[in-house]
Amino acid sequence: MVSAHVFLHSAYPVIGAMLGTLVGCVVLFTVAMKGNVQAGLPFLNFGAIVGFFAGVLVSGMPIK
Repeated sequence: MVSAHVFLHSAYPVIGAMLGTLVGCVVLFTVAMKGNVQAGLPFLNFGAIVGFFAGVLVSGMPIK
């Protein structure tokens, strides 16, 4: 997230990645509280990646 903030010159992708990670964490905790043991990394990574690209789209930066 730090490198995205340094090299992209926009805060939206960084904020999106942080929010996506938090959403992934909430989903993981919800699934885990129901008694289903899950690996956490897929939830967190998927949330971070989707949040990052949502932030890129919001900022208007082209995706190359």
